[in-house]
Amino acid sequence: MESEKLAVKSVFNSNLKESLRPFRTEVKGYDITNTKVGQTKIEGTKTWKDDNAKDRPEMIKVDLLQNGKVIATYWG
Repeated sequence: MESEKLAVKSVFNSNLKESLRPFRTEVKGYDITNTKVGQTKIEGTKTWKDDNAKDRPEMIKVDLLQNGKVIATYWG
């Protein structure tokens, strides 16, 4: 049984880990857990499609959602 666990770890590490670089891999027996690590940078630009600057708000609100729930709000 222990040799089977080592074989699974070896195959996983040699074949799949390269494609999962942004993940931390933890192997416990037959359970393999990949946890996403690092940061994602998001940038954007609001472009108005009219020439009516007097009706535009001074700022826009952007909500960052995770699994459908707001986790951060940015004004810009």
